Amino acid sequence: SKYDIHRDLLSGVCNFPVADHISSLIKQCLIEIVGADTIKLPGVLKRRFRFSRLASEIRTRFHNEASKFFTFLAEKYPSKIEYAIAAELHSSYIGKKAPIVSGFLDSKIALAHTHYEEHKYKEAKKIIDEILKIKRTRDIIRLSALIDAELGYHESVISKAKELFSQNPNDAYLFQRLCKITLTQNREDITEALVSIAQGNKINETSIFIVQGDIARRRKQLDHAEWYYREAINHDYKKKNAWPYFFLGVTLIKLDEVDKAISVLHEGLMICESKPWIKSNVNDAITTQLGLAYLLIGNLEAGQPILQNLIERSPESPEIVHAYAYLIVKRDGKEKAEEAYEKFRRITPRSWKQRGHYHLFYALFLLELGKLSEANDHFALAHKYESNNVHIMSKYSRTLYQLALKAKADGDSMAEEYARKCAQILKKILKYDTKNEIADSMRVDLGYEFGIEVSKIQSD
Repeated sequence: SKYDIHRDLLSGVCNFPVADHISSLIKQCLIEIVGADTIKLPGVLKRRFRFSRLASEIRTRFHNEASKFFTFLAEKYPSKIEYAIAAELHSSYIGKKAPIVSGFLDSKIALAHTHYEEHKYKEAKKIIDEILKIKRTRDIIRLSALIDAELGYHESVISKAKELFSQNPNDAYLFQRLCKITLTQNREDITEALVSIAQGNKINETSIFIVQGDIARRRKQLDHAEWYYREAINHDYKKKNAWPYFFLGVTLIKLDEVDKAISVLHEGLMICESKPWIKSNVNDAITTQLGLAYLLIGNLEAGQPILQNLIERSPESPEIVHAYAYLIVKRDGKEKAEEAYEKFRRITPRSWKQRGHYHLFYALFLLELGKLSEANDHFALAHKYESNNVHIMSKYSRTLYQLALKAKADGDSMAEEYARKCAQILKKILKYDTKNEIADSMRVDLGYEFGIEVSKIQSD
């Protein structure tokens, strides 16, 4: 075999004692010792050895014994996925199925998925990459693509997206999810590549137009974004997707066309009301934006009951609490901001996504109140829950830099710690987005003020 072999396995394959032969081969440097019980062929021989030239009977006996041997090890050491994979591999060569492998792999796939849901992406990747060596179902490749996207392995994402979308052009959710991840990493080039793949495989046009609108909006090309979102609405012939109305409303507000935005958001709510199976999150998003739009034009009479109703119905939604805080400040002035502050303090977010959004919105609110240190604490927690989100990292690094400058001016020893942490976050931003001008400018400033070279900073 070209791989590492346990000595006990060789004893099972051969119908004669092998210990003396192995010792002789080791002395002649024809076999290398890997571990206490494991041997392998040296590199030179490994390249020249042809297992296929061995007699068919010997090869079959080897694979059969290897399957039994690694099945035994997989049962004895259930945490060692490599044993289950080896058992499956050797069984497949002789047309058999290792008895414990299917259930074992299912449990490992479930574990990888759990790690993914808990944002433990490196742990998830380690498991799923091993599984992919022997099993490549669509669901496994799909999970692998999502994990690779979160970790920034973009070439792998593109390759897997081509495979997945060609097999299932109806998987609009995967397309949108991969695009959202790459956009949060400021990798619009990768998002555009995913759009091209989706177009070539006839992925749902509404989904494609939404993503194209998101790209344009990030690039501040608001007129283009408006066009894409309107096209998304026009191509949704069955009127079953309310998200384009939300995004179009947000874009029109940024274009200072608030009255038009209000009209569009009302249309979106009509879609939600006519389709009761539409998820409540899009309904809440549109309603929240509608309430904020009314506040922007000074119509408290219309905006206040909308947001009041939302906060009573969904008191743990970070987005809704943030909008309600804006209502309080708009209605009662900043001196009443503590009331909104208390609303934030009482939230107990449930999901990872909610936790990340909660801390982000809380941090932004604290910044508006001038509470820099407390805002920094919540940016740190937002980064913990959404560790690859460049937008959060940008806000976090800026706050760290401001704290570092303040501490330096005050002669506080924390200045160095703030600066070092800022450098770590900047290094991570530039890993995902090498052309990020704001991060690069801060990198230069950090070097000038604190003598820190970001490229050489050690990660936590």
